[in-house]
Amino acid sequence: MAYKRYKMKKNPTFFDAAVLAVFILCLIFVAGYFLQRFIHSGTRNSIKGLKEPVQREVEGGTVYMDKGGFDITVTFKCSYDIEALVVHTKDYRGDDNMADAISPVDLGLAWGRVAALNEKVDFQWDQANRRCYCEVNSQEDMYLVGGMDYLSQNFSNNHIIPAEENVRKDIERVRRGDHIRLRGYLVNVDGVEKKTGQGGYYWYSSTTRTDTGDGACEIIYVTNVDWID
Repeated sequence: MAYKRYKMKKNPTFFDAAVLAVFILCLIFVAGYFLQRFIHSGTRNSIKGLKEPVQREVEGGTVYMDKGGFDITVTFKCSYDIEALVVHTKDYRGDDNMADAISPVDLGLAWGRVAALNEKVDFQWDQANRRCYCEVNSQEDMYLVGGMDYLSQNFSNNHIIPAEENVRKDIERVRRGDHIRLRGYLVNVDGVEKKTGQGGYYWYSSTTRTDTGDGACEIIYVTNVDWID
């Protein structure tokens, strides 16, 4: 006579559920990491003959925004026209703060010998916390570029504020290795928190190529994006 064997199923415990939740979170983190790397991988590239950005002071010009729980005033400081090599990109999506609400992407851009030698010299580009970093492997590479001063004056980290939805979509298509031209304005941004009425939130653009560190990034209100073959 044959018998069937039955196993009693154990009800999942709180510990089992916690382990499963941690496993799922780890999978999401790993998938997000590789997706981010894929999105921003692009192609390493170098371009010769790129000139410095062109900027001119402007008088007046203001845009108002209501985003991320802030009433925001964007004030134009200089017109800005930059043709550059994209050496790195970084997403900052969300409404956690005023900057992320209006500027979904930072672009690391290079010109001059930095762009021309980007394939020959491993600059080890990276971006995090609204900053752009690079370092070279040897002093010889630094001499080849033209020294630290030349390096710092021929690339920039750019906080991008799209002027409209179509511009935002174009900016989100930009990848490492692209040869692009951006036109728009260097701007100062001031915000008031709508919920509390508290002011004092500000984000001001650099208007010189010679500064470094905090406050040295360009904040660009972008009106046009073009890819150059």
